[in-house]
Amino acid sequence: MFPRLVLFDIDLTLIRSTLPKGPGMTALSEIFRELTGFEGEPRLPIPDGQTDPILVRQLFEMNGESYDDSLYETVMSRYFPRLEKALATNEAIRLLPGVRELLDELSRRPEFYTGIVTGNDLRGAIIKLTPFSLREYFPVGTYGSDSTDRGELVTLAMQRAQSHYKQEFLPEFTFMIGDSINDILAAKQAGVRGIGVLTGHASEKDLKQVGPCQVVTDLSNTEQMLDLLSDR
Repeated sequence: MFPRLVLFDIDLTLIRSTLPKGPGMTALSEIFRELTGFEGEPRLPIPDGQTDPILVRQLFEMNGESYDDSLYETVMSRYFPRLEKALATNEAIRLLPGVRELLDELSRRPEFYTGIVTGNDLRGAIIKLTPFSLREYFPVGTYGSDSTDRGELVTLAMQRAQSHYKQEFLPEFTFMIGDSINDILAAKQAGVRGIGVLTGHASEKDLKQVGPCQVVTDLSNTEQMLDLLSDR
């Protein structure tokens, strides 16, 4: 069997917030008000499948505030400590069904290699993966701090995986698993195979409209997932 590279999104694919707006958007909303003096609740961008740099820019622009890229690190310097505090216990997030079991099974099989592709800034991704000790499964990955283009992130993740694992990965044996339209679109743009999970806000129809993909309810059926990842 050819080596299989399996790339995972984070939010709503591996983990889910238990808070109404999520700890990330809650923190960004608070920081925005502090920096701008904005009164009331600001309009919030939709985070699904977006990258952190784009989200921060959209937050300012949607609420009529000027923005330049130098503001990003100002926002993030306040964001990461708040996110880490919010996720210090597992009460703010939960691991989605089947995640641990699937990752354990993939780690036991020599033909499978795993990585992360997420819109989270690397620093935020580490904070989100830490409470459930997920970092050990993902020695390589790409992040919103690498590029704002999700398709480019998939291609870059393949390159980093090849360098780290000393293994060539063909696009037809590389999988992007995610919950959002942007995850499946990124898989299509990079020429890899998309697997959509219905643990986010997108429907099966939404996901299949943007690119060819297999769709599963969640990751709880390990055998089903292994069959999809072993296909061809």
